Amino acid sequence: MVIENDLDILDLIQLFLDDIGFEVMPSQNRVPIEKIIIDNPSLILLDYFLNDGYGHDICAELKENSLTKDIPVIIMSASNHVEKYARACQASAFMPKPFDILELENIIRKHVV
Repeated sequence: MVIENDLDILDLIQLFLDDIGFEVMPSQNRVPIEKIIIDNPSLILLDYFLNDGYGHDICAELKENSLTKDIPVIIMSASNHVEKYARACQASAFMPKPFDILELENIIRKHVV
């Protein structure tokens, strides 16, 4: 699952991940935890700044829920504080923007079993 408010970045990530064999569930806005539970994604790539909230709030909610706490979450942000945000919400990893697409692939593959 990719939750990214910038449509161009969302499209780029989706095209790339589709091309290397991943099924992508894209969203530009916050996804309700109930939908995440139903969809049960292998990983969530989550932008920090969303149109309708902050990625670290979603991440914290996922990590507090027994049904979603084991889903790897990778926080992405252009903020200099992305690492701090990721650690605070117990994200599995973080990706500063702009990012190298191959580095993104490596981080995703590291967390998807």
